[in-house]
Amino acid sequence: MDLNVNPDKTKVMFVSAVADFKGGAETCLKQFMSNPNITPVLVVPEEGELSRYAEQKSIATEIVSLGCVSEVRRPFKLSSLFDAGVDAIKVGRKINKLAVKLGVDCLHSNGLKTHGILAISRLFSRVPLICHIHDIPYTGKEKLFWRFLGLMCNRLLLVSEHCWPGVLPPNAETIPNAIDVKDDTLNEKIIPSVLSIGFVGRIHPYKGLDQAILWLARAKEAGLEFRFYIRGEAAPSEKEYEKSVRALIAAHNLTEFCFFEGRVQGYDQVYQGLDMILMPSVVDEPFGLVAIESFDQAIPCFAYPSGALPSIIEHEVSGYLCKSPDDFLKSLEHLLKDQESYNFIRLNAHERLKKFYAINTLHQKLGIEYVRVRSDV
Repeated sequence: MDLNVNPDKTKVMFVSAVADFKGGAETCLKQFMSNPNITPVLVVPEEGELSRYAEQKSIATEIVSLGCVSEVRRPFKLSSLFDAGVDAIKVGRKINKLAVKLGVDCLHSNGLKTHGILAISRLFSRVPLICHIHDIPYTGKEKLFWRFLGLMCNRLLLVSEHCWPGVLPPNAETIPNAIDVKDDTLNEKIIPSVLSIGFVGRIHPYKGLDQAILWLARAKEAGLEFRFYIRGEAAPSEKEYEKSVRALIAAHNLTEFCFFEGRVQGYDQVYQGLDMILMPSVVDEPFGLVAIESFDQAIPCFAYPSGALPSIIEHEVSGYLCKSPDDFLKSLEHLLKDQESYNFIRLNAHERLKKFYAINTLHQKLGIEYVRVRSDV
């Protein structure tokens, strides 16, 4: 394999399973497409936030409906997979024909549904395929599906080793997510008398918002003054969970201190005014984009040690890892001991971001993968 192939003119077709910025995977897609060493083309199932973003950046966009595949949900059911099978073949053929027509060098799939569609299409297409996995397989069926993807695609990219069940296959590479670092240097910050604490992301049992309430209840008992801002929303299927969180807030007499702000638009607006971020994800996080975004904003992050988070956050160095309300209180005391401690965490987190999670590092690693996938054809 010749890794000296010039990747500058690589034309990459990014295939998204959704049309909007649903979560971290779609946010990362913006970073992938901003790679200066490629010519990106975007495929989405319908017009939406992603296509509008692409239009603003003068990125060519194609609309390809996923048909019945769009109805497949996790955990997988064999009946729904069989029902979607015919449409998966049709959609895969259409996307590959588009790729050939546009002179695309490789397909870069971003989403489980498009992974499945394009993996099946490898049976009749020679356009090289990269599957970029942002999820962890939990059930036996999901683990089988992940292994199928590994067998069918040319290159398999994982945001962390937690996204693969067992030993990585030879065509796999772990490439952490990254962001465009906002500032090279940061100023020190004075500890506020009333802390503005944030939760950013989906309101979902896996994300542990109920655990955050227990952490804060313990802190309130210890005399901490705070306001808690919940910036995200629950899917229709998770409205009962949101109700249970609101009930928990009321039970701990925290209603006047907690604010459900819904989905906030704009990167800087999401973190505006926050002094701390909570990431109480009780189910393994495949990566944890909010953690490195908090690094970028120099906002101390308190996370449950699940999945990839312990590899991102160094406890009491660049953030905090907490399993219980008492752990949270102890970590809070460490952070708020004095100005030096507070800014030590903030500045270390920002330096860690620049060292390991800067966007230029991501682009360099993806560039190598595009060279590999072209050279393997």
